[in-house]
Amino acid sequence: MTKSGIIAEAVTKLSVRITEVVQQIAQTEESQAEDSKSSAGDKFETGRERLQQELNRLGAQLVYLQEQRTALEYIGRDKKSSTKATVGSLVSLANGARYLIAVGFGKLKLSDGTSVFVVSPEAPIGQALIGKAAGASFAFRGNVFAVSFVE
Repeated sequence: MTKSGIIAEAVTKLSVRITEVVQQIAQTEESQAEDSKSSAGDKFETGRERLQQELNRLGAQLVYLQEQRTALEYIGRDKKSSTKATVGSLVSLANGARYLIAVGFGKLKLSDGTSVFVVSPEAPIGQALIGKAAGASFAFRGNVFAVSFVE
């Protein structure tokens, strides 16, 4: 699968996750409204605080996911090509592993049955890949890897 196809699938998965978080926020707000109608005393304050903490956590998660999606969309629009790995590069290793240097998403299972690791340039493997060209070798966590292709 091409780099643009991988980015499109990652954006789609992030969009689904964003929708799920928005639904969780709505459910939590609904629970909070119901709790304020039916509770009294310390139990009310404890339950309300727990729900507020959950809303805060979900809100932060929503912002993070939206930032990741925005970054991927930007990278998807950037059509610059480089012979050396940089932010936005898809790096294929000789062992078959593929890394998209973009955001800290993790392992992405693609619709064609393959997988790619979407990693942040700040992640240790991202840092190890930055600046490498096809044919280059590098050591990472006691192993030596060879770069076979940079897109």
